[in-house]
Amino acid sequence: MKAACLGLILGLLPAGLPAAAADLKLPEPPRQHTRWQPPAGMATNLLSAIETLFAQGFPDPRGCEYRTVEVQVCGVWEPEATNVTTRGWVLPAGFLNHDRFAICWNGLIYPVKTVGDLCDLHADATNDAPQRIMRGGWMLDSSAGEPDTVTFASTLTTRIPLLIRMGDAETALKKWLATPPQSRFVYLRHGGYSIPADARDPYLELAGDWAWAMYDRTLAAHLRGDESLALASARQLAALQPKIEAECARRGFPRQSYYDPAHRGQIHPYLEFLESFPPLLADLERRAREDPQAHAACGHWQDITNQSDRVQQLVRDLDQVSQLQVESPGYGGLADNPVVTALVSEGDAAVEPLLDCLEHDQRLTRTISLTQYFSRERQVVPVRRIAETALQQILHASFNGNIPVLRAYWNQFKGLKLEDRWYAILQDDAARSHWVEAADCIVQPANDSADHTCFRGETLRGKTSPTVTELLGRDALAVPTDTGSHYDPAAAGQLALDLAAWDLPAALPVAQKLSHRLCTIMKYAGGSQGALLARLTQVRAQAGDAHAFDDYAAWLLTTSPADRDFPLAESLYPFRQYPTNQVLLATAETLLGSTNSAWGRLPWRNGYDDSTVDAGLTVLPAYRHLLARELERTNVCGVFRVNAARQIYYNYTNNAQVHMGNYTLPEDKQPAENAVAEMRWCDWIAMCLFCQNQLPAFSPFAPVAARNEVIRQARFELLH
Repeated sequence: MKAACLGLILGLLPAGLPAAAADLKLPEPPRQHTRWQPPAGMATNLLSAIETLFAQGFPDPRGCEYRTVEVQVCGVWEPEATNVTTRGWVLPAGFLNHDRFAICWNGLIYPVKTVGDLCDLHADATNDAPQRIMRGGWMLDSSAGEPDTVTFASTLTTRIPLLIRMGDAETALKKWLATPPQSRFVYLRHGGYSIPADARDPYLELAGDWAWAMYDRTLAAHLRGDESLALASARQLAALQPKIEAECARRGFPRQSYYDPAHRGQIHPYLEFLESFPPLLADLERRAREDPQAHAACGHWQDITNQSDRVQQLVRDLDQVSQLQVESPGYGGLADNPVVTALVSEGDAAVEPLLDCLEHDQRLTRTISLTQYFSRERQVVPVRRIAETALQQILHASFNGNIPVLRAYWNQFKGLKLEDRWYAILQDDAARSHWVEAADCIVQPANDSADHTCFRGETLRGKTSPTVTELLGRDALAVPTDTGSHYDPAAAGQLALDLAAWDLPAALPVAQKLSHRLCTIMKYAGGSQGALLARLTQVRAQAGDAHAFDDYAAWLLTTSPADRDFPLAESLYPFRQYPTNQVLLATAETLLGSTNSAWGRLPWRNGYDDSTVDAGLTVLPAYRHLLARELERTNVCGVFRVNAARQIYYNYTNNAQVHMGNYTLPEDKQPAENAVAEMRWCDWIAMCLFCQNQLPAFSPFAPVAARNEVIRQARFELLH
């Protein structure tokens, strides 16, 4: 028990294990090969698809009792093994030393933990409609994981052949004809939405859902450390996949071409989500062959006193790392994983073993990554990716997967202390790609303290000929002279900002030159360097430049929020920091004072963000007047709604939902659940002001007269 808890804390599943995977055999239902009499009148397209599926091994529920069962599941969002109570077709006892198995609603046979009472199949099928699975605002009908798909309310089309085989074709057909295709990967790719349900060939839809359930079960079992079930599922899928691909080709389903240059001229397989499956199968087979003692010390590296042995054990443990993905897309918080943290704490001693791992290790971890909530695309993170993450933290440098460059970097700088390495990088013109990383490290607060005057590179202040100040200034203004390089204004600007943190007076001439340079670039070549120009402007102001805002103001007067792809909030920050500066006040008046100006009406929208109300700008008289004008606009632009969680969200008149927030209204102004209110533009502006603490209270669900009174008072305060 203690070891298991330690494993969970350390991000390893399971702790102190695993042994080699047992050779689990999933049984065959008793009537799998018994003749079946299809119901009269069934469409030939559906009949053909279902008969093919059962011939390919889809489990036949006939001869099995429909009962309450308990099965173990998990998923990419719920990685811990959980016993779920559902209903399924229990195979007769006697298989494999009396182990019990059941067919679940996703079309897979599961080992069951417990078997309960008999259930009413027709009642479940007719009374429990498929449940919409939501995450992050997206419906996950087609990409739902096994915690949802094993239930009798599963949205997968695997319910159709199960019900038809059990003689309830009427219920199955009603749901199939009434429900839009759930396998979006099929119909987005192949244009099937335009084909009526009773006319289309359903084989790819049905087979795709079944294969997805099998792949997801493989991933889930691997994630929770159930290697025997993972391997059994993977082998079953490996045998099934070519059959499905061949059958789809025989039936004439079209296939989608690749768009990326690496696969030019090639076409996707029908089951696109299985493109990353072969490495997983190979890794599961590797784990099955592995000596059970190979990970005997897994999770116990703290007990190893010899550093070299300890590092080797940590590297061996990388294939046991299970890290929950916290956002989509992403790879989870790999940098914060305890194994990575332990390797990073070993410092340079871990570099060579990790480099060797990066160059040669083909193993996979237990960490699952996905691209989007609604996508079936999944990937098991390779050990090499975690090794690269650890190396980046040890070396304080990134290499974008370029192993030869990483090896050359280490060979060049491995004899130096970390701080001396940063100094050497700033001196080296050939290390230009690492200048910003080195500079950022030098000015990073020491020991992560809040004291921003004590940096990690403090020991470098004694360096002379050249000093760090001279190197940062030189590198910030350096322009590549070789034809293979391009000028990087963002990197130059960041070096100037690091110089300002290190030596503010010395940064002034650099910030001035870069400001001029950025304005020239944006004038003639475009680009989105407004936020950087704003930060350099602040450096100039802090360093005492009497003309700090001239370049910034001149540039801003040439812009429109619609045609510049820059972050509005960051680009306008000088207005918040220096609201009494005369240059900025005049600029704000020119930009905001007239409705003919691109900045003179809200909302400000561009490709980077959508800023409707910016409370930080209310320090400017011109912006307050702008808000007052907006509060006069009474045109209806949408509706406010309230959901069961008391969240207020709004829709524009084009039905595009643009926001949902957990806004708290005063108790006496709480709207009823599912309340709806007409949204005028002035209501929307007032709601934004309320949410940014610029109004004491505003309820979009109050009577119009009450809303108008709050808006009237708001306008008065803005103008006075």
